Amino acid sequence: MKSLESLIRIHRFQLDELRAELVRLEAERGALLTQADEIDIEMEVESARIHLGLAEAQGFSVWIGARLAHQAGLRRRAQDLDAEIEAQRDRVAEGFRELKTIELLWEEHLARAATERARRETAALDEAALTAHIRATRAG
Repeated sequence: MKSLESLIRIHRFQLDELRAELVRLEAERGALLTQADEIDIEMEVESARIHLGLAEAQGFSVWIGARLAHQAGLRRRAQDLDAEIEAQRDRVAEGFRELKTIELLWEEHLARAATERARRETAALDEAALTAHIRATRAG
């Protein structure tokens, strides 16, 4: 049953790829949220250290608006990734179920082969014992 062994290897490889993609998506989401949080910190630091006149205040408000828009974009992208992550988790779970099904088939095959091997060995031993008994009975 080399085909089952090959199928198991292929499914393990595919499952590893699915898991790697899930990790990549989660890392990307984490990086986006970290960037968004860093914008909060950056704005707090800039607000605390700046004492502006009217002209500088207008420029600062434009900068704050741009940073807030960028932050909102980062958070939207992270939210979009939530759906992708959930879909990828479903694909990983399905891949795992498929792999387990094939592995169970393989284990059943091995168990049947072991049972058949034991049956043949028992039959051979029975035949040898019967032959020895017949010879002993004829001889004696």
